[in-house]
Amino acid sequence: MKYIVNLVLNEYLEGLYTHSYQTIKGCDSIVNLNLKVNPTYHDTLYVEICQGETYNQNGFNESVEGFYTHAFQTIKGCDSIVNLNLVNPDYVDTIHAEICNGEIYTQNGFNENIEGFYTKNLKSLKGCDSIINLSLRVNPKYNISFDSVICEGTSYTLNGFNESNQGTYSQVLSSSKGCDSIVNLNLSVIETPQNYSLIDNKYVIAEELPITIDVSCQNCISYFWNTGSRDSIYEINHIGNYYVSIEHVCGMIFDSLIVLYPDVYIYIPNAFTPNENKNNTFFPVFETKEKVIIESFEIYNRWGAIIYSSKNKGWDGKYNSKYCDSGVYVWRLLYKTKYTGNNIFEKTGDINLIR
Repeated sequence: MKYIVNLVLNEYLEGLYTHSYQTIKGCDSIVNLNLKVNPTYHDTLYVEICQGETYNQNGFNESVEGFYTHAFQTIKGCDSIVNLNLVNPDYVDTIHAEICNGEIYTQNGFNENIEGFYTKNLKSLKGCDSIINLSLRVNPKYNISFDSVICEGTSYTLNGFNESNQGTYSQVLSSSKGCDSIVNLNLSVIETPQNYSLIDNKYVIAEELPITIDVSCQNCISYFWNTGSRDSIYEINHIGNYYVSIEHVCGMIFDSLIVLYPDVYIYIPNAFTPNENKNNTFFPVFETKEKVIIESFEIYNRWGAIIYSSKNKGWDGKYNSKYCDSGVYVWRLLYKTKYTGNNIFEKTGDINLIR
């Protein structure tokens, strides 16, 4: 603001000013100016009210959050501006909290131990109604038991354990959520399979085929027979030698067996005396007809001529219905067994005919 006297004084700063003039009569005159500058005001008020309230001070009458301006005059008549920054906060907060099973959440006026969504009506520092929501999650505590196996001479070192003896052990650990959890270990110690056999009978006399061999074993991973089979239970259809390699968690097991047919016993006498009254004949003696099948039983004289042949009847010592002379005769036996399929076996020998 400038203060002007007869267009000669031109001052706008507060202070004491002196000017010399001449009157209309030509006399010197001194004019002193003591200038006071009254301020103009530009203020901003920051005010919070609660929901439903009205701010009615300093010339305002507002209930809605916003920025307002009023122009006033001071008591000195100077223009002044007052700004109102009115805040009408809505106090609704949601707390996301986690506790462990068995614990209680006791903050912010809550007292909860069950997972869920809870609401509390409180007062803010300004005395306004406030709503606090609690989204509570209850994390479990774990009690886990598991079985594990180690080989003799080694240690189990996982999950905080360091054990080498068979038994049950427990550890208290923290889950990823910080909750105490109990881990139980049931530990078994397996003997290293040295000189270990799963086949009790190494020599099997097979009256009938097939036969089944079971080499299944606990803690065994894979099986491999010399026939190419990878089964733990193997069906044998032929005689022979059989070998199996077994991968065990603590090493390898090697086992074997031999499958044989039973011996077939055939007895042929070396002398006989024909006797019609006693039905005394010459024929091979064997176990059963089921095991031995006679294909041909032949008798030859000393000159190599065949004088008798049959599959099921014994020689009565006759040739062309007449008793043969005493002496040595040659016999020849052709036969099969139930175990050898169509293979034909031959036996020969001498028989002494005694009269």
